[in-house]
Amino acid sequence: MHAYDIDFLLLNVILLLYVLTGLSFGLLISTQTNSQQIALMITLVSTILPSFMLSGFIFPIASMPQILQYISNLIPATHFLIIIRSIMLKGVGFAELTTQIAALSVIAFVLLMISMRKFQTHLE
Repeated sequence: MHAYDIDFLLLNVILLLYVLTGLSFGLLISTQTNSQQIALMITLVSTILPSFMLSGFIFPIASMPQILQYISNLIPATHFLIIIRSIMLKGVGFAELTTQIAALSVIAFVLLMISMRKFQTHLE
C-alpha cells in the first residue's frame, strides 16, 4: 500500500466524520423547528456564514480577536480545514491529527445526544 492510498483512506474516514457532524447539527435543527423555511434560515445563519468567516477559510484564526478564536473552535469546519490542509499539503498522518479528530468526534457526539433528547415522536 502506498502512502497516497493511506492518506486517501484517512481523508475519507475523516470526511465521513465531518458529514456525520453536519448531519447531527441538521437533526438538531429539525427537532427544534416546525417548518422547513425556519430550518433553512437557522441553518444559513448558524452554519454557512460562520463557517466561511470564522473557520480560517477566508481570515486566519490567529489574526482574530481572542473571543472569536474560542468561538471558531466550536465550528466543525475549522477542524476539518486544519485536517484537510494537513493531509493534502503537509502529508501528515493520523497521529498528528488526533486533536482535530477528537474535536470533531466530540462535537458530533454532543450534537447527536442533544438531538436525541429533544426528539419527540408525535402521533396524530
